[in-house]
Amino acid sequence: MKSDHSCKKRGKPILFPDMDQEIFESFLETRAKFLPISDELLSQKAKRIRDKYVEAINDEIRNQNNNLKKEELKKKKKALEKLRFSAGWLQKFKKRYKIEKRKVTTYVTKEFTYYEKLIPKWFSNFDSLCQKQGISTLINFDETSLFFELNPSHVLEVKGTKYIGVSSHAKSKERCTLIFTITNNGEKLPVCIILKTPKPKDKIYNDNPPSDFPTVNEETKKLIEKEGALILHSYSGWNSTYIMVKHFIPFLNKYLGKKERK
Repeated sequence: MKSDHSCKKRGKPILFPDMDQEIFESFLETRAKFLPISDELLSQKAKRIRDKYVEAINDEIRNQNNNLKKEELKKKKKALEKLRFSAGWLQKFKKRYKIEKRKVTTYVTKEFTYYEKLIPKWFSNFDSLCQKQGISTLINFDETSLFFELNPSHVLEVKGTKYIGVSSHAKSKERCTLIFTITNNGEKLPVCIILKTPKPKDKIYNDNPPSDFPTVNEETKKLIEKEGALILHSYSGWNSTYIMVKHFIPFLNKYLGKKERK
């Protein structure tokens, strides 16, 4: 009787182990430079390496005098050309080399279980405070960045790698600030957009441009009026105390003042 180990189903052997290893080494070289790589890019990289092997075999065929060896090379070339690097190949390749999709990060986040007991307690205390203060309407606003050419948030990386980085470029840092506001009954308030404007070289640093509102074309102006949005700008493209006090809070009060609420 065969042992359990010998009865295990074995997968097909790798037809071109040298090429397979070269694809993996090329992947490692790309990630060593912190360049992003996805499933699609990995497949394209594999196809380029395959084409290089096909070209090398073509050179061997042209220089080969032995007809038997020539036929063997032609069969090898035909087998190479049949490789399509499909989703199935990609899955098996990543499994062989322990490659998985990882989130780009430079720090370790805590597990959700850490917050699981804290969240209900926070809401319970918050509800008690609202009842005590007689507050019926709660307003929450938050800021977020909108990047115009955002770097990928996930890349393929070898399992167990502790640092997952991606090379950046100047354009990836171009962004504006969005402020979203919502009430506890689901009422969404108009968005506030803070754009970045060029800062004069001879100006002493002050994040407040001479004009508080950026110049926009007529089409954009009509859209802003229709949506009721607040469009501002600063030299940094970020929010500031000046913007909050002079523009955002009056804008919020004006909108909320139309309805009686506490």
